[in-house]
Amino acid sequence: MWRSAVTRRRFLHVLLGAIGVAALRPFRALAPLMPRMPSEPLSERLGRLLPDPTSAAVVGHAYLDCVPAEADRHRLVELMSPRRQRRALAAAPTARLQEWFHQRRRRDFEMEHTVLVQGWMLSVTEARLCALVALRAGRSA
Repeated sequence: MWRSAVTRRRFLHVLLGAIGVAALRPFRALAPLMPRMPSEPLSERLGRLLPDPTSAAVVGHAYLDCVPAEADRHRLVELMSPRRQRRALAAAPTARLQEWFHQRRRRDFEMEHTVLVQGWMLSVTEARLCALVALRAGRSA
C-alpha cells in the first residue's frame, strides 16, 4: 500500500493558503478602481499647478532673492500648508490641489498677506509656489 508523506498539519496549511489566495482574487480585479497615492512628493505636484513654469521660475527666483531663508522645497511646503493638511494634500487629485491653491490665494489677498515681486502684487502662497518652480528649474539646470 502506498503511503503519502502529507501530514494533516501540512494539508491544512496548504488548504488555508489556497483559500487565502482565492479570497483575495476579487480584490485584484478592483485594484484599478481604487484611488492611488501619488508617488511624487507634494512639492513637485504643487510646483506644477502654475500654467507657465518659465514665468513662474523667473518670479520665484526674484521672490527667493528677497527671502533667501525660504530657498528650500520642504520649508516652502511647510509654510504653505499646515502639517495636518499635508497628508490630505499629498493624496489629493490635481483638481483638489488646484482648488486648494485658489482658495489659499484668495484668502491671502483678503487678509492682505501679499508680497510685491518685480512690480507684481502676489499672494504669499502664489509667490511660494513660484519659488517651488524656481527651485525645481534650478535643480534640473
